[in-house]
Amino acid sequence: MNDNEYAEHASAGSGGDPIGTYTHLPLSYQALYLSDQEAFHDYAFVVLEDDEAAEEAVHTAMTRVRDNWEAAHRDVDTTPPGSTGPSVRRPRPSLPP
Repeated sequence: MNDNEYAEHASAGSGGDPIGTYTHLPLSYQALYLSDQEAFHDYAFVVLEDDEAAEEAVHTAMTRVRDNWEAAHRDVDTTPPGSTGPSVRRPRPSLPP
């Protein structure tokens, strides 16, 4: 018997999709969803004070994130603020022993 829940889920014919619905999702999106869904729900519940409304709000938000995942990652500017390009590190002078 395998105690690995993910392996059992994957072998059940779902194609290995931990979310269980969208097998085409990037792994980074799945990781975000799986690691933070409880925190997202808790926050939504505090704001909305209703469990069903919180579930719907998180679902709607994550659907919008999913729909824009690739564009959001494509548009990220990795240049440090105030820089015109990648930073260049200068070697530190060695100190005498």
